[in-house]
Amino acid sequence: MAAFNAITDFHFVQISTIFMIVYWSGMKLSLSLSMIACDAKYQVIPGHSACLAKSSLASNSGVSSADQTLIVNKHNQYRGQVTPEATDMLKMSWDTYVAAVAQAWADNCNFTHDGGYQRTIPGRYSTGQNLGMATGQPALAWDSVVTMWYNEVNKFVYNSSSNVFSNIGHYTQVIRNGAGQVNTPYTSGPRCQRCGTCTNGLCDCGNADCMNGGTFNLTTCACICRKQTFYVKPHCGLNCTGITQTSTCGKSPYDSAGCAIYSNVPEDCPDTCGFCPAADSTVNGQIVLPGSADDVKVKFTSLIGLLLLASSIQALF
Repeated sequence: MAAFNAITDFHFVQISTIFMIVYWSGMKLSLSLSMIACDAKYQVIPGHSACLAKSSLASNSGVSSADQTLIVNKHNQYRGQVTPEATDMLKMSWDTYVAAVAQAWADNCNFTHDGGYQRTIPGRYSTGQNLGMATGQPALAWDSVVTMWYNEVNKFVYNSSSNVFSNIGHYTQVIRNGAGQVNTPYTSGPRCQRCGTCTNGLCDCGNADCMNGGTFNLTTCACICRKQTFYVKPHCGLNCTGITQTSTCGKSPYDSAGCAIYSNVPEDCPDTCGFCPAADSTVNGQIVLPGSADDVKVKFTSLIGLLLLASSIQALF
């Protein structure tokens, strides 16, 4: 019989879930089938989880596409049936960037939380985390894992200061909506009242995405970006070209030390935190989405740059 253990970290505004290889950020639930390279945007953060070496203990890592769908659907099932009803609960979908970092941390085989800053996707998301581990045979089914997290609902009272985080943290991770708080993880009210399109009790914006603290206009599914001019529509991506930050950037706590401590500092001062230009998510001022032709082009160009750098270093010797 399989045994299950779980811990949770609820530090950041946007959240993620991990069962060894599961994350979700904002409304993006994510897993990965393979470990990513430690590319430039992760190297600006010391000890980033994407840059960890895979443990010799890791084997058979990754999740099938069928299980990916199962996990997303299970989260959405529970999110759509919360009590009290949610007026603005967003439907979740998949994100490859968050997925790859989750896989890298899982492949590290360390059953503790990584640091919140160490799992940040520069220029895109900051995330929280659920973590679980199962032992024994048969292997625990993925939907059973999500259900175990969700079952903490029995200890949760909406909008009650008597909630004990250690008893409800996994549940609130599963059903938390955007910037919702621990005791009020979503807005209560008639189900889907604020949604432009409602699917099974959820505001359905398809695979749309709002990055860098951007939020959805739930009627139109358009992104409402932060006020900084370097976050550009339609998805609030980071545009490093000619970036101009406020005068507070570079001054404590909005300095390089604050980048690792406060989740809002990297979003307010991405250049101070070293995110530019490596985390720029635009091509000619237009947002690049994961998996798009331009995304592949950017990665390919970055690879050429690394190869040229390696050749230059070799030539020096």
